[in-house]
Amino acid sequence: MVYRRDIDGLRAVAVLSVLFYHVGLGCPGGFVGVDVFFVISGYLITLMLRASYESGHLRLGEFWKRRIRRLFPALLVVLVPTSLVSMYLLLPEDQIRVGQLLIAQPFICANLVLWRVIKAGYFGESSETCPCLHTWSLALEEQFYLFFPLLLNFLLSRAPARFSRILLALGFLSFFVCQASLQGHPTRVFYLLPFRAWELLLGCWTASIQWKAQQAVWREIASLGGICLVLLPVLKYSQDTPFPGWAALPPCAGTALLLAANAPGLTWTGRLLSLRPLVAVGLISYSLYLWHWPLIAFRSYMNGLAPLSLSERVGLILFSLLAGGLSWRFVEKPARYSIWLKTGVRTWIFFLMGSSLMICLGGWILYHRGFPEQWTARALAYSDSRYSLSFAREVEPNSVQDLQMLALGDSKSEQIDFILWGDSHAMALAPALDSLARRYHQFGVEWTRTSTPPVLSQSHPARDGPARNQVNDVCRRLIVERKVKHVVLAAYWNYYLEREPDFGLDLIRTVAILQNMGVQVWIAKDVPKFACFPPLSLAVGSRFGYDSLSCSPTLSQYESDNQRMEEIFSRLPGSIRFLDPVQPLLTADHKIRIENAGISLFRDDHHLSNEGAAFIQDSLLALFKAN
Repeated sequence: MVYRRDIDGLRAVAVLSVLFYHVGLGCPGGFVGVDVFFVISGYLITLMLRASYESGHLRLGEFWKRRIRRLFPALLVVLVPTSLVSMYLLLPEDQIRVGQLLIAQPFICANLVLWRVIKAGYFGESSETCPCLHTWSLALEEQFYLFFPLLLNFLLSRAPARFSRILLALGFLSFFVCQASLQGHPTRVFYLLPFRAWELLLGCWTASIQWKAQQAVWREIASLGGICLVLLPVLKYSQDTPFPGWAALPPCAGTALLLAANAPGLTWTGRLLSLRPLVAVGLISYSLYLWHWPLIAFRSYMNGLAPLSLSERVGLILFSLLAGGLSWRFVEKPARYSIWLKTGVRTWIFFLMGSSLMICLGGWILYHRGFPEQWTARALAYSDSRYSLSFAREVEPNSVQDLQMLALGDSKSEQIDFILWGDSHAMALAPALDSLARRYHQFGVEWTRTSTPPVLSQSHPARDGPARNQVNDVCRRLIVERKVKHVVLAAYWNYYLEREPDFGLDLIRTVAILQNMGVQVWIAKDVPKFACFPPLSLAVGSRFGYDSLSCSPTLSQYESDNQRMEEIFSRLPGSIRFLDPVQPLLTADHKIRIENAGISLFRDDHHLSNEGAAFIQDSLLALFKAN
């Protein structure tokens, strides 16, 4: 197979996109770099396997041994020190995740463990505290390497004329399943091979066809269009982009265009990708990908997940490049061409020994339950607040059939005194409302659903817009049918105001509808959004002796952050009553309190913990005194 410098340049674009995304330097959609890798992998594997088949030397055992020599040594060299540092640095529950992923590596099922066992989405705090998170993509590729050679061998021997068409049909099937499942099962779709196979199959199909455009101008246009399709998502996508599915199509199609257009000869874009600096980064892209995330994750962990400074971000990029370069030079390259590993038996012995080491390290962490004895009781109490959410009730339209499951306070009453309506921020207030409702012998209903603000609108652009509207409409009917007199609206107000252009108008219309129904509307103002994750910052800070309270905003910062929402609130009728949970959190120097008596009042950067809800519950008393 002829070496192509432009492919290494494209690898550099992919890995740098991921690296800059993870350090937070101007590539909000840089996660699509992984999808670019998938297409490249499918392309190169198909060229390699087809050439071996046509020469009569396709040996699947030899192919898999080459994959081991290519991928396993560098992975082992990264994961062993990562596990050792994790034992010292990470809290017990985060160590346990590392242990589970270490055991999963030899069985190429890290993506399955992240989805089914750890249940960590790619975006969010649970992923940011996991230094082995990035191994999901390696597991997914290796699963493809396990099955695709068998498929290729079967198709080329039985239906060689239909090989490309069958690959295309399988890719369309995988894409359809991916898009159809994205709304209801985003984490499953993100991590699992059946939903991602179309990306690798696109690369396979690209390698299986002959490029028809012989005229250089068409190849130039295709190549330029391809790089634009790759770079625009890198610059324009964000964590809020529904992904994969339709959003993954542009970077994948762009990669396929670049691969195909430059196969007959380099275009102008291909020559740019072949520049020496890009090729150099492309050569170390695998080792760079392996090393960059543990380095970033550990630094962010020590920082309480607060944003990194510019100097820290640049330093991490340079250190990642250095580590990746050294790993490529002294581990990856020697292992690939090692005479000792050329024989099949030695390759398998090396794989078994390395796998045994990973399993032992992972088992050691799990056996000791993440070494909690390294941490003080105070630090562990801070950390436990991350899981402090006892009223996480996710309603569906049919939840109205059993209101006892959603009860707050005295559920023996037939009359519903109030409804708490909102998203996960409403869930965070529920423990306080439940406690007060029991004290005042009132019956409330918690009508809450994650990422579902309490507004009646048909214009939501979110992934599950129709479901949001349906759930909220059922709540409206419940208020009418049960003649509910008091409704508390609570949500992550700023989040929706920033992302949904008509959100302010939708809220105003919703309040007007409720008032026309004779409802007294109460609006719970939002709690602050912190620069760090208070439970983690407090726990790590208490162990390593740094000021974990520095990320706490002042009252003036909070007011500035919420200025736009306050303008919306000021346009509401004067009869609207407001509940302000921020006032009890203020300290004497007008900062927001994040802990009390050794307990974090927040479970992440913008949700109250159960203890936090109890701390601010007196600010909600007006609701019960009005009934």
